[in-house]
Parts: sequence; C-alpha cells; structure tokens
Amino acid sequence: MEDYVSITKTKRDKDIKDRGYWECEYKRGRGCKGRAVTENEGDDKYVLISCSEHNHAAEASKYGVHKAIEDVKNQCSQEVSANLSSSRALRDMIKRVRREAEGPEPVGLREWEMPEEMRYKVRGWENFDFCNKEDFEFLASASVWVMDGTFKSMPNLFLQMYTIASEVGIGEGRKFLPKLWVLMTHKNMESYERLFEEIRDYAEELEVLLNVQVIITDFEQAVIRVIREQFPQARHKGCNFHLGQIIWRRIQGEGLAKFYGENEEGSLLLRHLGALAFLKDEEIEEAYNGLESRFRSEFGGVLVKLWEWFGENYVKGR
Repeated sequence: MEDYVSITKTKRDKDIKDRGYWECEYKRGRGCKGRAVTENEGDDKYVLISCSEHNHAAEASKYGVHKAIEDVKNQCSQEVSANLSSSRALRDMIKRVRREAEGPEPVGLREWEMPEEMRYKVRGWENFDFCNKEDFEFLASASVWVMDGTFKSMPNLFLQMYTIASEVGIGEGRKFLPKLWVLMTHKNMESYERLFEEIRDYAEELEVLLNVQVIITDFEQAVIRVIREQFPQARHKGCNFHLGQIIWRRIQGEGLAKFYGENEEGSLLLRHLGALAFLKDEEIEEAYNGLESRFRSEFGGVLVKLWEWFGENYVKGR
C-alpha cells in the first residue's frame, strides 16, 4: 500500500470478511475520488484488489511520515498510553518548558532588543516590520499582493502579525509566500496608513517602483479604505474564503444555523449570495436584485434580512 499512503479507511464502508475499503484523505480538501479495496492476508499483510486514480500527484514523503508516526505509537505500550496526559495538557507543558528556556517575555516594547532601523512609531504606538532587501524588491515587482493578519501565537505586546505575500514559482508549483511581516499593536486606519507609507518610503530608498495591480485582503474596512487611498491604481478584491466565513457568522447571528443545516433549498438560496463573487463586476448588482423576489417570498420571508445586509455591505455599499 505504499503507493496509496494517502488512502484512509472509510467510516461508512463496512469491512466484508477480510476486505477493507479505503478513500483518499484529500477527498474533502481536494475533491479526490481515489478509492481502494484490500484483502487482509494476516500478519499485517494486505493485497490490493482494486483501486481508482487520484486527481493529484503522489507524495513520496507521506509514507515516511506515516511510518514514523506509527513507529512512535507502537513503541508506546498501552499502559503508558493510558496514563499520558491529554493533548492540551501536553501542549501546555511544552509551552512552559519553552518559556523557561527563553526567559520572561518583555512587559514593554522598550525592553525589546531590536535594531532601530527595523522599527517605526505610529503616534506613540510601535509596529515592527521585517523584510530584507531582496524580498522587498521581489514584492515591489509583483502585480498581485495578498494581505492578511493572524492573532494566534502572538507575543502579549502585540495585537496581530500582518503579512504581505506575493506569487512565486511557475506552473503547478505557483504559490503565494509572505515577503513582509509586521508585528502590529493596533489595527486601525492610522496604523495601516503608517505601514503603507513605510512601504512607499522604502521603495523610494531602494529606487524601485511598486508594480502592484491587484490587492487581495479580508473585509476589514480600515485596511480597505487605506488601500484605496494609498494605492488608487490597484484593484482591491476581497478573499472569498473570508466572505464565506462572514456570511456563515451572519447566518448564525440571525438564528438560522439550524434552518441552513436542515433545509436544502433554503441553504442553496443562501449560497447564491456568496456565488455572486464569481460574476463579472458589471453583472453583480443585476444578479443580486434578481434574487430579491425569492428572498422576500420564499420561506416566509425569514431570509430577507440577510439579503438586505449583504447588499448594503458588499453590493451597493452603505
């Protein structure tokens, strides 16, 4: 089964005698329809009876990863496993050991030992930006930027880690990788204005032009406004992943989560809102208006507030 290390046992298929039924672990993430049927000959030996093709390339390293994990599990006796702490407790234990090794976390920004050239201030607040010359020049030449912030695993002194990524690689190997990192203590218009001013200043210092034509972000209004002011030549696009999250949170906020999960036709109608993002700009408003009668008349009109909210925020603007 080494060629099928990305296959996992299905939960819905029941084993028939000594046969096992498997499906690709990327079925949900990549829509892979790869499946396999095996027959157990005993002594952990399996014979492949039939299989179907995957829709992605094989990952040779996967076998080594799975084997290493299984070896660790096999080395741990059942008695030891039963007495181990929970996963959360083990993570907390690791964090405590790391903190002891690294020393106490600074209680103020001035305690940080960092070169002045890597730091700038925003009206009493401080942000720390990280980017070397080569990465910045690569970022400046890129036509598409993807920006996002993360709040996980942040030092207590900062609110978020903000990154700007650009596309690298060619063909199927293309991906977006961060080229600039910023530790931010705030996430308002002033802090974003200073960030983009610093980017422009550094570009002038290096004598490079900012070639960005498209900027993709989430739907944080502060950063969207600043982008439109600082980069009027660039076209802003919202991330479809974040849009889906926002719509789902709104559905939950309106008390419609159960309705969405149980009513197939209703959930399909709600998904029409997110699908508007795949239309051409000039087609969106007409398509949105075309949904009005359905949202007002179907399901007792319980979905009309969602339709109005979506139009105010993402179609017509406030």
